[in-house]
Amino acid sequence: MCELNKQTQTTPDTDWDDVVFNSNNINDVYMNFVKTFESTVNRYIPTKTITVRPNDKPFMNNLIRNKIRHRNRIHHKAKTSNNPDHWKKFREIRNEIISLVRKAKDDYKCKLTSQLIDKNIPPGKWWRIAKSVSNFTKNRDSPPFLEHDGQIFIHPLDKSEILNNHFADIANIDIEPEIPDNNEPPPCHLNKFVITEKEILDQLKILNVNKPAGPDGISPRILKEVASFISKPLTKLFNMSLSVKQVPLYQKHSLSRGDLHRFCDALISCSKHPSRHRE
Repeated sequence: MCELNKQTQTTPDTDWDDVVFNSNNINDVYMNFVKTFESTVNRYIPTKTITVRPNDKPFMNNLIRNKIRHRNRIHHKAKTSNNPDHWKKFREIRNEIISLVRKAKDDYKCKLTSQLIDKNIPPGKWWRIAKSVSNFTKNRDSPPFLEHDGQIFIHPLDKSEILNNHFADIANIDIEPEIPDNNEPPPCHLNKFVITEKEILDQLKILNVNKPAGPDGISPRILKEVASFISKPLTKLFNMSLSVKQVPLYQKHSLSRGDLHRFCDALISCSKHPSRHRE
């Protein structure tokens, strides 16, 4: 947190106009912003590599893992030597691990219970925890059959065909609507929308910090923490994108929808406010 505060104190000194907005090409401007932001983050915010163990139980910790490795070594030694002292040591460590696992399970259940009664927890997370606690599983019963003209149909294609014919018969239109002859595309007025810095701040402040980073490697938590310092250049970047009616090419080719969604959030929120349309 100390390093993060240091980063937030240094970010305002960045001359965004000189470093980022030194080109009229939206793609160059976008890449300048990403590189400048990434270099600042890498300089002042430390990172560490963690080991992800997907097969571990959620209550596992380093102490239990170390004890298990120690137990396995003692067990191998006891089997090899058949020494009573080694077997005694093995049983002591085994019993200690059992106690640690029980305590870890109880602590984990208490943690889940406290999260369930938290009123500020997101609904999706609440339901995931509730399902894990209650061991709720999806219903695996057979799908319902459909009876038609004295016959029973089970296959989904047969049932969909019967339902399609039924609704097609009762939804016939006597008079076909006329198709307008105007084939001209609607006018594009994106350049008449203006995004304010407050709208950018609102979008950054509601980012879910529990979401993973996109291909750019920037964590949503970092974006949320430095929102007040990057809101101004982002506002200028988004308005530039609207004025030239173009999304940066690197965002179009992004392999993840996360970054594109992050980039377009402000544009979408702007489109929800027609009053912001300038005549």
